[in-house]
Amino acid sequence: MSAFEYAEYAIGGVQNRNRIHRSGDFHLNGNDTDCFRSVFLFGETLAAWVKRTGSVSGFVGPHTADALLFDFDGEDLDAVRAEVEKFVLHIEALHEVPRDAVRLAFSGQKGFHFVLPFSLISEDPRAHPDFWQAYKAMALELCDGFAHLDRSIYEPRRLFRLMNTKHGKSGLYKIPLTFDELADLAVEKIQGLAKEPRKIEVLPISEISPVPVLEEMWEQWNNHFRSKLTIPTPTKKRSRSDLVGMLQGKNEGERNNAAIRLAGLLLAKNVDRSGTLEILRLWNERNTPSLGEEELTTLVERAHRRYAKKDTIPQVYDLRQAGEAYAQHVKELKQRRVQLGFQRLDEKTRGILPGEVLALVAKTSNGKTALALSMARNFARTSGQPVLFFSLEMPLQAIYERTYQLEMDIAGYEVEEQFRVDEAEVKRRIDVLFGRLPTLYFIPESGLTLSVISAAIRHCEEHVYGKRTGLVLIDYLSLVRGERDYHDEYLKTTRIARSIKDLAKARNVPVIFLSQVTKAHGISDELALDSGRDSGAIAEAADFVLGLWRKKKDENKRKLSMTLAILKNRRGGLGEIPVNLDRKTLSFAEVKDPGIKKRPVDEKSHESN
Repeated sequence: MSAFEYAEYAIGGVQNRNRIHRSGDFHLNGNDTDCFRSVFLFGETLAAWVKRTGSVSGFVGPHTADALLFDFDGEDLDAVRAEVEKFVLHIEALHEVPRDAVRLAFSGQKGFHFVLPFSLISEDPRAHPDFWQAYKAMALELCDGFAHLDRSIYEPRRLFRLMNTKHGKSGLYKIPLTFDELADLAVEKIQGLAKEPRKIEVLPISEISPVPVLEEMWEQWNNHFRSKLTIPTPTKKRSRSDLVGMLQGKNEGERNNAAIRLAGLLLAKNVDRSGTLEILRLWNERNTPSLGEEELTTLVERAHRRYAKKDTIPQVYDLRQAGEAYAQHVKELKQRRVQLGFQRLDEKTRGILPGEVLALVAKTSNGKTALALSMARNFARTSGQPVLFFSLEMPLQAIYERTYQLEMDIAGYEVEEQFRVDEAEVKRRIDVLFGRLPTLYFIPESGLTLSVISAAIRHCEEHVYGKRTGLVLIDYLSLVRGERDYHDEYLKTTRIARSIKDLAKARNVPVIFLSQVTKAHGISDELALDSGRDSGAIAEAADFVLGLWRKKKDENKRKLSMTLAILKNRRGGLGEIPVNLDRKTLSFAEVKDPGIKKRPVDEKSHESN
């Protein structure tokens, strides 16, 4: 990048632009108001152009960048701050970007800046005239769905405010912030810090290396735009043998990249997504092992977003075509929907889909873990899909004993007795349970953060069971460790509850998490939507909320009468389902009952759109 280290500067306002300097040699020399630098870096040709013409206007030449910039702004600074905080968590969970490698700043007026050093993206961001287009496309893909992003900064000659320089209108400085400051400080406090320049410790560029997800994304976008720069020559064209080679089966480490390249080629030839998917299904049969159907579909969608022509007219659908698309959607839902094994509950919720979150709240010792384990076992048995159970409280031995007694319909002490036999019999019993539930997996580890949980899901998908996870369960919310130390338990719970939804969407998996209720609730008290301990954000973050409590009068020594209430439901009504907990086997069963008792709809217990 040494040949491309010239930048344009504007000192004292954007009208004072057209000053070209080496970025490493430039100094403000006491000027600190409305100072800007170009987003991109150029070679000496820009300096020569400005010397000859007096302006950067009209210059078209190779350029590169030392950082990927994001400018979030808006009139409601609190809303902007909250969105940037969410974006940090989003890019950390979805793209595995280490939080200490990013740079955050208050802009000095009505926004916040998020900066990714380019060393996170590429070791060698080669300069070319259409670099800015790949840069812009990647930034917009990363920020898809975030409302406050300023999309106008990604033009070739755009300027960006320099750190620790003053905004002429507000009188405040653009200052660096830590993530903790962004997340915890009120806007007024941040504005107070911005009354003077400041410095914070950041991870040196020399210690930052490319993140594979970002590196792959950049390679795809950069190659896409660089391919437009030259007229293809015979040596650049793909020969018939090249295409045949692409259609050959691939091994595990080569499949994803090959799928995206092949999909991109087909889309460039105007093959639509449906036709591309059909061709890739035939190709996928030759892979060792084959990609899962859902993963293959995701790769085609990713390729379409990157390679599809941006100026094509969107497709128009009549009702027959829309109906066919919906029928295909329903067909796919059959494979992806999680049924929990409780008939009336499944009828009301219509199952949980990837990216959705279900919260189960109950008092301590009221059967939360037993019910979650029943759900995990039910889905694993009927679907054959991997189920990953994070037990942050109970050790592996206790979880195994509960699973065994649940599946074999015996008491816990009987499980222990059955394992006091010779080795051969112990092995047989282990094999029997494994044979019934071969796709049920446990991670019994306390103090996990959500980033570690996300990484564990990815590891299992790539190296343990080799396919997409069908269901994730987290037992329980209060034991999930924050990414940093929180002095306020309410704030910690709020952050983690909201981040679980981001995790579910990023990993494209349904998530069930357990939560205790506030201490004010008795063991038989009815629960409401805001009963989760420490935060109403539990209800906000979840698509479904279930409450579990005991009946007030219950003298049955073997079966405990309980109520399983649907407190929030994205797709259906609310209601109370009578269930029994077998004290001996810790198994739950719905009570034969004429129907579900309806719950009143109010501000705390409501159906959501």
